[in-house]
Amino acid sequence: MRPYAEGQMITTVTTEYKYLQTGKEPKKILLPEGTSYESLTNVRDYHDLFCALNGLFNVSRSAALNNFDYLVQVSEHSCLALQSKVSNYFGLSINNLLLDPYPLSDALIEILTSDKPVVHLNQSFVDMFHREAAVQCRLGNDKGALCVGAYCALRGCMRSDGVVGQTKHGECPPV
Repeated sequence: MRPYAEGQMITTVTTEYKYLQTGKEPKKILLPEGTSYESLTNVRDYHDLFCALNGLFNVSRSAALNNFDYLVQVSEHSCLALQSKVSNYFGLSINNLLLDPYPLSDALIEILTSDKPVVHLNQSFVDMFHREAAVQCRLGNDKGALCVGAYCALRGCMRSDGVVGQTKHGECPPV
């Protein structure tokens, strides 16, 4: 079980939790061709990327936090889209969530905590985020991880130009 850590971002030594580290400064992330966005700006951490790349910032924040039926509908739609994006979707299990992403997660931490203001993510990283969301969909009987959708709506937002905002920094409208 991963503890809730928003607002408590500290460096830890275990592989399991070090993805919660934040970079020194927000980054501009250049994405591979064919991704929904050319780039994301103001990215601070793993969750910014996860929420953005899985479309969880592209929903009504208010509805996601206040209307369970809406959250289920959005999550089911997201899971349906992931079925065509993620290979072996129906063969995924909890082991794919726990074991597969860590080598890439370590590389991602290096990118997010580097001094470079602009970094490039290759398709392997995008695929990692989609695979993680797909496992959550499978664990939620293809309705997704509803708590993740609500968490993304609570923690942040994204403008149409790809600028990521975080609620705790006052960058998103109140819901």
